[in-house]
Amino acid sequence: EKKYRLSNIDINLLQLASFHFDVFMGDLFKVIPNAGTIIIASEEEKLDPKKLCKLIEKHKVSIIESTPGLLFPLFKHIENSNSKLDYLKKVIFGSDSVSNYDFYELVHKNQNQIEFYNSYGVTESSVESTSYLAKANDKYESQITPIGYPLENVHIYILNKNQQLLPIGI
Repeated sequence: EKKYRLSNIDINLLQLASFHFDVFMGDLFKVIPNAGTIIIASEEEKLDPKKLCKLIEKHKVSIIESTPGLLFPLFKHIENSNSKLDYLKKVIFGSDSVSNYDFYELVHKNQNQIEFYNSYGVTESSVESTSYLAKANDKYESQITPIGYPLENVHIYILNKNQQLLPIGI
């Protein structure tokens, strides 16, 4: 909750993962302690950006967490259809690497309305271990968006190819 600053918004989270998938559990822990609502998208809605956009509008979704493969087409549809989703406050990318260029293009286009996060977690140990909140003025040389900082009560260690600990910031 602290990393995503959930206490300052009404939580209507669009659930796009199967309840068998670990992301579903992470979403539950974002919603339940904050007396939020989970909106579960059908398989048909997940595959159609227009239908997904209508679902977001109908339920005034404030948080979406999904893969780049689903989120980028959704935002392309939102832009092309001139949809105004004023209640959408947080978008969390996860489960796959994110192109830095595409990620920051979304950040710049929506910087005054939506917070964009990139989350990372090794499924075998945690749903999410780190989170990165993008800022419009961030610049990175890498083609991949940063994974961010550890969540509360999480420690991460970055090793080089020789299994040696790397310094902070690498």
